[in-house]
Amino acid sequence: MCSWRWGMAQAEARPGQPLIEHLAQVAEGAREALTHPALRRREVLARIAYLVGAAHDAGKYTTFFQTYLRTKKPQDGKEHHAFLSAVLAAWWTMQEVSDPDLETPQAYLPLLAFLMVHRHHGHLHAPTELIPKPDQVEAWLNGDLDNLETYLRHFWRQWHDLHTRREDVLAELRDLDAPDPMPWFADPKTVAETFKHLGRLAYWLDKPASKLDEDDRARLALWGQLLFSALIDADKRSAAGLPLLPPRPDLPGDLVARYVAHKYAHPRHDLDRERGKFFCTVTEQACQVPIPPREPLALTAPTGMGKTLAALSAAFVLRERLAQHYGVAPRIVYALPFINLIEQNFRVVRDVLTWGVHDFKANQERYLLRHHHLAEIGYRVEDENLPVAEALLLTEGWESEIIVTTFVQVFHTLLGYQNRMLRKLHNLIGAVLVLDELQSLPMEYWDAVDRVFRVLQEEMGLTVLQMTATRPLVFLRVRELHPNPPRLFSLMRRTVMEVNLEPRSAEVLADEVEALAEDHGSVLVVVNTVRTSLELCQALRKRGLGQPVVGWTKGDPFPLPRGQRALVYLSTNIVPKHRRERLDFLKAWLAAGEQAVLVATQVVEAGVDVDFPVVVRDLAPLDAVIQAAGRCNREGKRQQGLVLVRRLENSGATRVYGPVHIYVAERLLGGSRQLPEPKYAVLVERYFQETRERKSQQKSRDLWDAYVRLRYDFARNRADLPCLSDFQLIEQMPSIPVYVSLCAEDEKWLREVFSPQVLEEKDWRRRQEAYIHYRYYLHERMLQIPEFRAKKNPPPVWNLGLYWIPYGQRDQYYDLETGFRWAKDELEKAWIV
Repeated sequence: MCSWRWGMAQAEARPGQPLIEHLAQVAEGAREALTHPALRRREVLARIAYLVGAAHDAGKYTTFFQTYLRTKKPQDGKEHHAFLSAVLAAWWTMQEVSDPDLETPQAYLPLLAFLMVHRHHGHLHAPTELIPKPDQVEAWLNGDLDNLETYLRHFWRQWHDLHTRREDVLAELRDLDAPDPMPWFADPKTVAETFKHLGRLAYWLDKPASKLDEDDRARLALWGQLLFSALIDADKRSAAGLPLLPPRPDLPGDLVARYVAHKYAHPRHDLDRERGKFFCTVTEQACQVPIPPREPLALTAPTGMGKTLAALSAAFVLRERLAQHYGVAPRIVYALPFINLIEQNFRVVRDVLTWGVHDFKANQERYLLRHHHLAEIGYRVEDENLPVAEALLLTEGWESEIIVTTFVQVFHTLLGYQNRMLRKLHNLIGAVLVLDELQSLPMEYWDAVDRVFRVLQEEMGLTVLQMTATRPLVFLRVRELHPNPPRLFSLMRRTVMEVNLEPRSAEVLADEVEALAEDHGSVLVVVNTVRTSLELCQALRKRGLGQPVVGWTKGDPFPLPRGQRALVYLSTNIVPKHRRERLDFLKAWLAAGEQAVLVATQVVEAGVDVDFPVVVRDLAPLDAVIQAAGRCNREGKRQQGLVLVRRLENSGATRVYGPVHIYVAERLLGGSRQLPEPKYAVLVERYFQETRERKSQQKSRDLWDAYVRLRYDFARNRADLPCLSDFQLIEQMPSIPVYVSLCAEDEKWLREVFSPQVLEEKDWRRRQEAYIHYRYYLHERMLQIPEFRAKKNPPPVWNLGLYWIPYGQRDQYYDLETGFRWAKDELEKAWIV
């Protein structure tokens, strides 16, 4: 134990935790995170991760931080520790790597070490913003404090504080497996040389004619993200005192195949038999894929063919084979574009594990996690629930064998700069990543995603399985797990598509829907905008086409008498609680043989398991049309379902999707008045090829340029240069979240539960735990109101800035059947989906 000159006890990272213990824990944890055999440069990266972890809080040795820790009194900013720690991390790394010509990515590792430690309490920034300019370095060396920026003035005092007490500090730091730091603490010229070297690295990295080729730049970008992930994960675990988990559990590669053989032993009809053949073929092909796979894998099959279980079986087989190859079992990450799709896929995986894993219920989250921003947080080990804070750390770190999550979580991790997103990246090393409904990825990012994923596959052994009914051209080269997808589509005779693109009003379409409902019983209508959906729903209500349904809870009696037709509305204009309940109702109502008319925006398309005899789709991108067709005669129980493509006047399609998508879709559909289902696949393939050729890839070029130049984000406004923070998977108009009190109990909950326990709670830990506990209930009743509408007639503001609609004013703002109320002059702007 050191005896500090100012008479204090051993330096601490936080009350009760010795600083040297924390540094050693984080260093070892970061190193361990980057030792996976699938990581190509694991030796050098694991070593640098150790040094980064060892240095990351070294700045806490200053008198200023230790005084702040014990007194809670700020030290005029001098208690901040990240910059000093980052400079030491860079110097330590400089002692480990040597390339004076700066022609290999390893030469730039000191810059990565500096950046990752500097930003470990926040998000990543472009390194060029963080390194002192030459004149500032000279002023620092000369002690010219009046001409130094504030952070360098603080650093001068911090360094000299440690310089005067270096023997005490060195006595602890020398216990770490790092170069002797004496030269760095003893001579300010060593520090200045560190700054100068970092400046040279940043200059050459940002220079267009760099000494690194593009492939090496991409590797460097990934290395930086991995080092950051390893550091912040190890830091959070150590700070939380997270106990070690038991060894990772095993999952047999044939588990899904045995489950399917048990549950579907007796095919009901020809489609079931084809599903069985498809499942067996995909599973067998997964047994023959080279390990590790040399290119992305693809599973292309019509809607309703059983892709979910087939993909899961392939993932289990690949997991087992990769575990044999590397000696470490990969995690399986199953990603979907929308939160509303996660529950049904999560239930499929849970059913498999419940059937086949004896201790699954006692350790569910060790085997299976669902992760999105509204997911309930819980983590059980040996039938014991861990504290919420620990459960949150394990969930956000993807500490499970199978993770069911969203595209946002996946792509904002792989192309990310944010602390919370990047923390789980190291757990994707060697992983099997299933991308379901990949056509939902915006086309303007396809080129960049293809290039980045090639880096991920080569450098960290990521196995990708693309799963669609339409085969988008995101990855230019794939290996199909079914050798003959066209044959699968040729088997399908469930629907026929009839196209009539003469523009028509919502009233005219309502007349057609009414006639279709009389002839076929149930009809699904999918339109492009909230405005159109509201107009059409109002027109159908005027015609008395069905009884509106607001909500329904499973197990309760149906909300209308059997024999009546239900009229159901679905869009983001209603709260998530009503969207979920209405989908549950529709599945049960239709399964009971009853009739319904559903008016929806595209929230009902990809992956939603409903089945109608007739689907009407407003003109949209061709892949969206095919997705809507997948909700028609899905089970093949009828001789043939009918898919009608129509064009509504002022439908907003070009505003929602862009003119290129609509132009190509109209051109390809315009010549086809009737199209049998086997032709869908050929048509949509032509659509993707032509649209990709016509669509600007400037966003992809910008994203790739930001990636290879480590332009994560800019603290200052640099609109002239693209950065990774520009990447937004889901682009939305500016909006304001509003809580809707659907009933008196909702208002009472807000006043008596959420407000005192979350909004008014002063202790941040209790506030965080309460928010995590209640957030699902909150967000189930939240609407995203466009900013222009909220400013014009804003709902009231509850405590601490939360907009809400009181129960007594609900009908003024919210219609229980169709959701948020728009004024007629505003409805034209209501093009959100």
